[in-house]
Amino acid sequence: MGTAVANAAAAAGAEVTLVATKMLPVLPGVEAVYVTSAAELHDAMLANFDAADLVVMAAAVADFRPVDVSGTKIKKQSADDGLHLDLVQNPDILAAMGAQKSHQYLVGFAAETNDLVANAQAKLEHKGADMIVANPVGYGQGFNADTDTVTILRRGQDPLALDEAAKRDVAATIVGLAEAEM
Repeated sequence: MGTAVANAAAAAGAEVTLVATKMLPVLPGVEAVYVTSAAELHDAMLANFDAADLVVMAAAVADFRPVDVSGTKIKKQSADDGLHLDLVQNPDILAAMGAQKSHQYLVGFAAETNDLVANAQAKLEHKGADMIVANPVGYGQGFNADTDTVTILRRGQDPLALDEAAKRDVAATIVGLAEAEM
């Protein structure tokens, strides 16, 4: 979805920087910044934030990461022993940008398995975003597909539910709505 939004913004005439872990084909003029971790994504997003007018945070960043990462395969010890992982929270990139935005129009995504609109509305209010694009995930929805079904939430407006559509069309709708409100 991030690539689809980048291409939609470029097609609308914007100068675009796409920060991503996996690069799909992009339109000419889209500058690509590759990252491999949530920490690198955090740093790249904040490094580009001040110069941006529209920021779309479409990445599904894990809320937690292991405290220690093994450099080798973790072997089974015995059938009775379980594996215990210590986790730490990843930085909340959307909230960090929401707290420091000045002129930017900030769009976040909410990948939800339940209570789609309620959870997305809470995210809209707590993260300082101007728009949240809520999409149901799980049961074959959300990831690794060319289509998406979303509900768009904006401050002071009723939720806008979009029928399933190609991600490029959903992206064009997101960019168009943001552009109209900026």
